Amino acid sequence: MLRPQDILISCKLFVLGEAEWPMRKLAGSLSISTGEVHAALERGKASGVLGTPRGKLNVGKKKFFELVSVAVPQVYYAVRGSVEMGVPTAMHAEPLKGVFSRDGRPIPLIWPSELGTVKGESLFPLYSTVPRAVQHDPALHRLLALIDVVRVGDAKDRKLATDLLERMILGDGRRQEI
Repeated sequence: MLRPQDILISCKLFVLGEAEWPMRKLAGSLSISTGEVHAALERGKASGVLGTPRGKLNVGKKKFFELVSVAVPQVYYAVRGSVEMGVPTAMHAEPLKGVFSRDGRPIPLIWPSELGTVKGESLFPLYSTVPRAVQHDPALHRLLALIDVVRVGDAKDRKLATDLLERMILGDGRRQEI
C-alpha cells in the first residue's frame, strides 16, 4: 500500500523528468531518510506508479495521473487546522493565484511551517516534509499545490485542477507550465 511519502517522492521524480538523482540526494532534497526513499521506490514499483523500462527508473504517467487526480484526494483527504504561519498552497500558491476562485476565503490556505512567511488557515500537507521540500523547487511546489486544489477546491476548481494535471502529466511529453 502506498504511503504519503511515496506520493511526495513520485511527485519529485515526475518533476525531475529524465534526470537521474542518487538516492541520497533525492532523500536530502525531500528531508526523508535514504531507507524510506528506498522503501518508497519499491512500493512505487509494486503499484505500477514507478517503472524501470530499459533499466532506468521513471514515473508511469497514466498511473501517476490517476494517483494524484483520483486516489490522493480520496485517500489523503484534506485536513484543515488553525490559523498560523506557513507556506501557501492550493489556489493561494504562486503561480496558481488568479487561476482558481478563492472559494470565499478571506485568508489563504497554507502548509503550516516555521519556514513560512504567510499567515493563513493550515492545510496539513500530504507528508510532513512538504513545506521544506518545496522551498527551493518551484515545480514541485506548483505540482503539490495543484494536487491540493483537487483535495480542497469546489467542483469548478477541482475540474480545472484535474484538467491542468492531465495536461501537465499526460500532455505531449513536455513539462507544462501553469
